[in-house]
Amino acid sequence: MSLPACGGGPPQSGSPQGAPPYIACQPDPDPSPVPPGPDQADVRFRTASGLRADIPYIDSVKTQSPDTLRYTWGVALTEAEESEIDFRDRSLGPALVSEQIRAYTDANAATYAGDYLDTAGGIATFLFTQQVDRHRTELSAIFPYPARLAVRAARYTSVQLQAFKERISGLPAGTFNSVAINVPSNTVRVNVPACAGPALAPFAMVPADAIYVYLGSRPTLNAGTEP
Repeated sequence: MSLPACGGGPPQSGSPQGAPPYIACQPDPDPSPVPPGPDQADVRFRTASGLRADIPYIDSVKTQSPDTLRYTWGVALTEAEESEIDFRDRSLGPALVSEQIRAYTDANAATYAGDYLDTAGGIATFLFTQQVDRHRTELSAIFPYPARLAVRAARYTSVQLQAFKERISGLPAGTFNSVAINVPSNTVRVNVPACAGPALAPFAMVPADAIYVYLGSRPTLNAGTEP
């Protein structure tokens, strides 16, 4: 069984001597690199929130009348943008973890693969390994914001991903830096101290399409479950 390329890309010229061809020894790329500058915080927040984040637009927002700007989230937002972020925080997010929704996912644990709030469009997204159309219909009937609901297919259930994570967690100290389940990609992400072939051999215990291995030049978000 082969592993996916470390860092998710093709082998690089800098790969260590003797590394297997499927290993590209590189760090995990920053998903939202932000150039330094006075608008850095605005760009980072807006990018993470799925809002328009180009500098000319940000500058145009900041030149609007102070009466129309909102700084609740620490950056300059229009009234409409603040309303959207507030809706996600106060309504959409809590709806994901409501008693009724948790009861549904628990009852369908055999196919449930996790859920998350897709910030790109403010969409509550649920993953299942089978009968996606049925789950979409049933969730639309109980989720309070069906227009903000998406249900898509995944290969592995949450139970399976947790089992993969526990297998890796049981490896000897020093084999990896951290391990976390990433729900959107339906994988277990492993931060490793080295990308040499022998160092990666232990991870072959997990299916190749269920694991994302990358070099530990920067830490993972946490060592548990990534959103």
